[in-house]
Amino acid sequence: RRQALGAEHPDTLESLAAYASQLVDLERSEEAVPIYAEALRLSRKALGETHPETLNRLGNYAFALDVVGRDAESLEVTAQALRQQRETLGDRHPQTLAAMNNYASLLFKQDRTKEALALFKQSWEIAREVMGESHPDALFVFNGYARSVLKEEGFAAAEPLIRRSVQLRRATLGDTHSDTLHAIQSLASELTE
Repeated sequence: RRQALGAEHPDTLESLAAYASQLVDLERSEEAVPIYAEALRLSRKALGETHPETLNRLGNYAFALDVVGRDAESLEVTAQALRQQRETLGDRHPQTLAAMNNYASLLFKQDRTKEALALFKQSWEIAREVMGESHPDALFVFNGYARSVLKEEGFAAAEPLIRRSVQLRRATLGDTHSDTLHAIQSLASELTE
């Protein structure tokens, strides 16, 4: 496509990003990082900093950095993605909520639980309002919020949230859905500790 359409053609950029994504899926993330970086660079040049595809590629690049263990870079790029999503799309857009959740997850992973908790809480409140608390994406955010409360404030504070997460997942996804089963397993694990 690069030869036929040019390096900055939207179809070429999409192919480049899809190739990097496939590499991540194949657990070849080290190879994907420079390809994501190139797709992002070309997307910025061809489409601009605030184009939805550029913002999406920024998030994908941050994810790949996280997968390969480049935590500081991943956190920095994810923070940049969140800032740009907020400026371009506003706090209530689903892509911004995803970026908020991604950033909060990285903060949590890096043991910055107070910051993660505040962002998860904000993200959950917006997701619940915009999508409804039973939406699968909102449930994902709620799970991060409950995990942050558990780590920061302890089981007594988190137990009602964890139970609500299980209840919502059962009602929305069914008893045998993998996300429901994971939520039940997490609750059981915490109850036995």
